[in-house]
Amino acid sequence: MKEVIQDVEEIVKSTASVPNDWETLTDERKDKLSGGIAMCYNHAVICLELLSYYRQIWCGKSILSPEEIEAVKRENGERIIEVTKGLFLLCLSAFEFSMKHALRINACPLEELPKRIKLGGLFSDYLQKKLIDQQEYHQWDGAINIRNAVVHNNGIWEDFEKSIIYPGFSINLIEGAMIQGNLRFFSQLTDWTVSAYIRWSTALMLKAN
Repeated sequence: MKEVIQDVEEIVKSTASVPNDWETLTDERKDKLSGGIAMCYNHAVICLELLSYYRQIWCGKSILSPEEIEAVKRENGERIIEVTKGLFLLCLSAFEFSMKHALRINACPLEELPKRIKLGGLFSDYLQKKLIDQQEYHQWDGAINIRNAVVHNNGIWEDFEKSIIYPGFSINLIEGAMIQGNLRFFSQLTDWTVSAYIRWSTALMLKAN
């Protein structure tokens, strides 16, 4: 619980304002990209409030049997995962929205944009144009497909078995199985997504300046 709260606190800190190196950028897409950060900040603050509330309640004294304690631990763990899963989904949705609207503005690296931009296709194109490296592409692809499995397939992974390595943690996905991890699964993945979004946005604007 403590580490999950620390993850979310880091997300709040990272999204409380735009990065310092954005201050001097005059790219007109900055407002759109900043919007994604602001939306993520709002979601992270609410998530942190909920987790802090849970911690306060759970720290209260109670007389339970060992069996009841184990049941409560499982239930509490499920609550943590649900709250942080919601944060991940909401933040990735905010970033996707902001990316699409930013790319509609002139001077984007993609020569032609389809009427409907799909996030997975966007990063495939960026990989081909060498605007992101293979590792970052696989990390984005993993985050996007995990989001899709959670939203559209009740969290069941239907693709081939794979492992995705992120800085400080890794995710193992098994074909036909529920996506699972420890309590920090979604908080760590969201934290990485925030950092990756800021890197991507910064590179996009610097390329045009």
